[in-house]
Amino acid sequence: MIRQGINGTGISEADSSMNITPKQKKKKQKPDQDEQNDNKIMSELKEINKKLSNVQTKDSYELRDLVKGIVNQLKEELLGSITLRVEHLEGELFEQAEENIKLSREIEEVKAQLKDREDKNEKLNKGCL
Repeated sequence: MIRQGINGTGISEADSSMNITPKQKKKKQKPDQDEQNDNKIMSELKEINKKLSNVQTKDSYELRDLVKGIVNQLKEELLGSITLRVEHLEGELFEQAEENIKLSREIEEVKAQLKDREDKNEKLNKGCL
């Protein structure tokens, strides 16, 4: 009879070896899915690690050096225009000082010429009298 070839589930042994139950399908697919999940998790962890490698810790000297560098750069940029303005004003002051010295010399020359003319005028006035 057919009962000899049928196991306890009512399926023959030949049929049971050919047919895979849904549980068996999951078991066979599960290692592949686990590998895919593991690969996905590993790739996500690598991405997180890359992002975290850029984050500085509280005790990091690199962050302090970075801030110092930025502050120094800002000082140079802000003070650069002020420095140029100061240099321009210093140049103008120097030119004015040179002009003042030149004018002082001219004044001294004019005073000397005036004194000479006054002396000549005085001699001429004494000689005419």
